[in-house]
Amino acid sequence: MPRLEDGDFATSASRFKKRRAWISPDESLSIEQPTQKQVSDLIDENNTIETKAELDYNKSATRLEQDYNKTITRVKHEIPRTEAIKNKSETKVKHEYNKSVTRLKLDDYKIITKNSPNDFYAFIKSQQESVTDYEDEPRSIILCLSDVQRQIFWCIAHECIKRKSTRTGPIEIKSFFNILAISTPVVRTTLNRLVDKRIIQREKGKLGKNGFAIISLPKIMFDAACNIYADYENR
Repeated sequence: MPRLEDGDFATSASRFKKRRAWISPDESLSIEQPTQKQVSDLIDENNTIETKAELDYNKSATRLEQDYNKTITRVKHEIPRTEAIKNKSETKVKHEYNKSVTRLKLDDYKIITKNSPNDFYAFIKSQQESVTDYEDEPRSIILCLSDVQRQIFWCIAHECIKRKSTRTGPIEIKSFFNILAISTPVVRTTLNRLVDKRIIQREKGKLGKNGFAIISLPKIMFDAACNIYADYENR
């Protein structure tokens, strides 16, 4: 049989391929040792990588800290600005309310005090006699209001006519209707009844300190009130 360790092949079919059976003792694997310069270069390369990573980390941390401080500073600056806008809006509304009240008082309430304190109401009462079968007509509804409802309605209508608008603007219920010498609970109850009758409308106002209300007249009621007052002025 051929010696396979010498690299011969069997003459007959064999499952074995050419191979070395063993390594002779005098054959040894040579492992090349790195030089001192290669070791030094490898250490320098590692140090460079670590230094770069540390610098990148410090740079990222500094940038994050700067972004955080910038955000905090911006928020601190925006808070006073928001408060200033809010205070400015509240002051504007309060000034408009005070202007409405002052204008109402300085006008001496001409609608009900043309010749005498009850002159306008006397005119309204005389006009009630002309109301016949048209109770659903806006003019007839206004003329047929009860005493307290009539006073409060015309107090609102007078403000709307002066503003040439269907809205009164911001008003404080107690001081606005103080000229009528009607208690505040009665005023609020009467306003609710006028709202239920759809003669006036309550718009969204503000509750609490420095609160105000906005009252408006439906366009059809506003036009009817303007016509009645024009008849009173032109009589």
